[in-house]
This record gives sequence, structure tokens and C-alpha cells, in this order.
Amino acid sequence: MRYPLPKRPVGPTAWTERSEDDQYSRLFYFTKADRVIENLLNKEIKISEFAKCNDLFELSSVNLGNLNIRNKHQKWSTSVNQEMGLICFSGSWRHPLMWAHYAGDSSGLCLVFDVLKEKIEVVKYPSERVKLSPDVSFPEKNELRFRQFCAMKAKFWEYENEHRFFVEFSDSQVQQKDGLNFLALGNDVKLVGVINGPKARLGRRIVERATENVRFFQCRAANTRFEMVYNSKKNEWKP
Repeated sequence: MRYPLPKRPVGPTAWTERSEDDQYSRLFYFTKADRVIENLLNKEIKISEFAKCNDLFELSSVNLGNLNIRNKHQKWSTSVNQEMGLICFSGSWRHPLMWAHYAGDSSGLCLVFDVLKEKIEVVKYPSERVKLSPDVSFPEKNELRFRQFCAMKAKFWEYENEHRFFVEFSDSQVQQKDGLNFLALGNDVKLVGVINGPKARLGRRIVERATENVRFFQCRAANTRFEMVYNSKKNEWKP
């Protein structure tokens, strides 16, 4: 069951709900405190590699019981891993498991982005692995169903509410440093805000010095629901 989202808030967090531009979705990227300031200063975001994602079934949500399908899949997934990566966003900043799993046990940050809708693929969460015909051909990058094949995960990942942005490593906006790939922020992916975790390692001043004209607040665990909320006590924010 997908984690129940709260009613649409008003007040200081209302801006997190939707982009002011209908061409964009407002999405959320959870990250540990390590290296995030360098990434903010460089106006870049890390591209993940499929083979290094934490889901052992990444790119493998289809049923591979048939040897012919399995051989075709091995060739296809190897090609995908070599040629492209992904950036994983969430549709909400409020889920406590996202903070625990992807933001250093709530000590990191949630970066708020406007992401071009046409570049996003919303992840589907089947309860069983998808059955294919033995004569199936796995999709090429220029096929419409390619992104759908690359955006399936088992149902127990549904709490992530994941939205994927795929990036080819050959893209001119991609830079490689220390064996990692980074996408330059620009028209497709725009930073609009930063939410600091309740156990924040980084303070407001250092975050704001690394960003330009973006909103900022620190969150906390809610008193009545299992979700994260705005911390209205600014004296509790890490300075």
C-alpha cells in the first residue's frame, strides 16, 4: 500500500506542492550531507548507475524464467548500463522512510527541483514480475516503451513514489569526476528549494551560501501523524 500523502498544506510549505510552470513537476531528491555542498556550488546533480542501484531487481522486473528471454535481457540490460543512467526523484518530501534510507538517517537534505514533465517517467510497481512472450524483443532507446521498461520496481518499493529522469552518458551536459557522472542543472532540472533534515548536519548558512535564490526550511517529525512537517520553531533550525 502506498504511503498515504497528507492533505494539501497551506502556509510555509505550500510552494513544495506544485511548480508555478505547468511544463514542470515539483519533485524531491534526498541526499546525505556528504559532498552535497560541492554539488550545489557546481550546480550539478549526481547520475546513478542502474547496476549500482540498491534494488537487486533493477531493470529486471520482468519474469526471466525462460532461458531465451533471460539471454536477450542480459544483452539488453548490459547495453543500458553502459550507455545511460538515471536520477531518482520522489513525489513527496514527507515520507519518513525516504529521510531514513536516502538522507543519512534524517541528517541530510531534500533538494527540491522543477523537472521538465516530458523527461519524467513515473515508476510502476507491479505485485508480480511481468510475463513476456519468449519471442519478445527488448526495446531500443528510441522506442516509446523503453522508458516504461526502465521504470518498474516491485510493489514493496511503492513508498518511494519514484519519478525517473534518464540521462545518456554521452550527453553534453554530463561530466565525469572521480568515476562518477554528474548532470549540469539547467532548463530540464532546476533547483528551487532545500529542506533540511531534523537531525541536520549542515546548517542554514552554509546551505544558503551554496545556493542562489532558493527557498529553505528545516523539517521535523509530526506530532500526530507518521510524516515529516515544517518546523515552525526556527530557533531549532541548525544555523
